[in-house]
Amino acid sequence: METAEGVTNMALAHEIMVNQDFQVKRVVLPEGSLARQVKEIMHKAFWDCLEAQLKEEPQTYGHSIKLLSGIRETLLSFLLPGHGRRRMTLGGIFLPVGLGKGDQRVLE
Repeated sequence: METAEGVTNMALAHEIMVNQDFQVKRVVLPEGSLARQVKEIMHKAFWDCLEAQLKEEPQTYGHSIKLLSGIRETLLSFLLPGHGRRRMTLGGIFLPVGLGKGDQRVLE
């Protein structure tokens, strides 16, 4: 599976390099559509919850850890299987995905 994704990524990278007109078009949801309303509500709820957790006394980091873990996983998904050194670097920079509730004390 990783090899197939790597080939797909390489094909996309090749297309971007040789086609000067290549563009990724942004999806614009129609004003007032259900999809747009759901997206806006979910976006606001996520950031409101993150802000509330960081303002708590004592602070909790549940959403922050999930956010950083998601970013890390996305960055790792861009790497090809042979990028072991970069994969290890990203693993050391960001929090482990499996960081449990008891381990959050490390951040305090």
